[in-house]
Amino acid sequence: MADTLTRPESAAAPRMKRLRTTSAMRRRRKRLLWWSLPVVLLALATSLKLASLSLTAQDAIDAAETARFDESIAASDSLMTLNWFEPWLAYYDRGTASALAQEYNDATDDLSVALELAPAERSCDVRVNLALAWEELGDIYAEGGYLRGASLLYDTALAVIRGGEEDGCFEGETEDDSTPPEEPAEESGTDAGERLENARDRIEGKQGEVERQEEGEGSTTPGEEDADGGSPTDDLQDRGDAAEQDRRDQDADQRGGGEYVEKPW
Repeated sequence: MADTLTRPESAAAPRMKRLRTTSAMRRRRKRLLWWSLPVVLLALATSLKLASLSLTAQDAIDAAETARFDESIAASDSLMTLNWFEPWLAYYDRGTASALAQEYNDATDDLSVALELAPAERSCDVRVNLALAWEELGDIYAEGGYLRGASLLYDTALAVIRGGEEDGCFEGETEDDSTPPEEPAEESGTDAGERLENARDRIEGKQGEVERQEEGEGSTTPGEEDADGGSPTDDLQDRGDAAEQDRRDQDADQRGGGEYVEKPW
């Protein structure tokens, strides 16, 4: 009697164990599925975001190449949203488009941020456009007779170029296929180092001419750089602000302290 009772229990035990094992494996697979789902969704979202950024960046490039600068700026604006991958590029694109549209204040603001965020291998490209934007502002001031402000702006452009020595801009340029919107430089066929050298020679000539005009008018020579402190980008922006304030002061002197005149660009 005892033997007949123990045999069925012994035969059922392996089946129950297999059932419990199978059930446990199913639960484990289900947990793994749910745990992996966020990773899959994140990968999908990343792929979609990269595709979207690529298309938007191309739109910005195409618009800039066809002189539709407002559209290029708008396309670059959309690159600012959740751009974790290359945040510098959105500022570079928008700043370059602004420079091409002759909105040089906006251009220097964006390109200064791009310079802070750009990887080392692309900082020289940013420096080219930032220096040219400051140079264009200096030209506007010089043409308007704001000689001291022009000198400060040319000095700011030269400071941007000098900073390229630490970045290795004059030791050769790393090739890269993903080129942002066309630079506002005339020497578009040369590398960044050569463009910076050409800009330096040109700007130094302009600054020398402005200083000679200042001496002929008996104007006060612009002071030395501000005391050390703050980031290099802040210092560059401070120089631009100083040039703008100097222009305002000169306007006030010429107009007997009258109302501030709108910027000439």
